[in-house]
Amino acid sequence: GAASTGPLHIAAAGGTPTLGLFPAKAGISPQRWGPLGPNTQVLVSEAGCQPTCGRLRSCPCMLTIGVDAVRSVVEQWKNKKSDSQAFSR
Repeated sequence: GAASTGPLHIAAAGGTPTLGLFPAKAGISPQRWGPLGPNTQVLVSEAGCQPTCGRLRSCPCMLTIGVDAVRSVVEQWKNKKSDSQAFSR
């Protein structure tokens, strides 16, 4: 999957908050290919990926990861950053 490409891992290794999006399919799991580090998080699609998922450019099951789920992760990071800035002053 595209989420397991180099830029995701480079960002994670540099400490950048990193979000990987993965299909619920064996062989493309975040347990194997997900980013590592303290500022990383993954979201996994709902079950029901087609056998062709990951071999084609399109993986329709990925549409089950909604914008709201991604927004929620980003908001958590923003709130965490705001809290840490407030304490460092």
